[in-house]
Amino acid sequence: MCMTHLVFWHKLISSLHFTSPQGLFYPTLLDEMLPVMRSYIVSEETKVLDLGSGDGRILFLAGALGANATGVEYDANLAEHSRTALSALSDKSIVDPDRINIIHGDFFDLDFSEYDVLFYYLDYNKPDQYGLWHKIQQELAPNARLLYGWEKAVFSGLELEGRWSDGIHGTKHLQPTISVYRQPKTVKRATDRR
Repeated sequence: MCMTHLVFWHKLISSLHFTSPQGLFYPTLLDEMLPVMRSYIVSEETKVLDLGSGDGRILFLAGALGANATGVEYDANLAEHSRTALSALSDKSIVDPDRINIIHGDFFDLDFSEYDVLFYYLDYNKPDQYGLWHKIQQELAPNARLLYGWEKAVFSGLELEGRWSDGIHGTKHLQPTISVYRQPKTVKRATDRR
């Protein structure tokens, strides 16, 4: 994608705001995610999963960078809003709609092992994350990355690869640090508790 399209796309998607009565919706700052996503989307084969995809901005960024991106959003209004935004972006040839999959549903119903990159923004008021941490540790594929939108989390069993912080232009934002975790090449999995 040419830089002109990316600038236009960033302005368009940054203007999309939607509030959800279903829970936390804090839009990700795209200027901070662009260098992170560029580092982990290494080919058109890269598969990205956004857990709680909100208005779709992470999906659209991943798709614009060439990845196949799936987002799962529990709030039906937000899922529909992201489908509308996808239509607008594909009309401008900014993203290929065939690379974006928007699911209205519960991310606990998905198999995370199919993805190379998972993105999740922490609801820091719920430290157990509804059992999500265990699911990630059990299902994240070897060498897959978790891009986690909060700096204070510790995932035992995953390796902290690094943290991205501060704005792209050196300015501080309210956006938390993005912590990057990697599943080790050899994974010892606990037996399934079901």
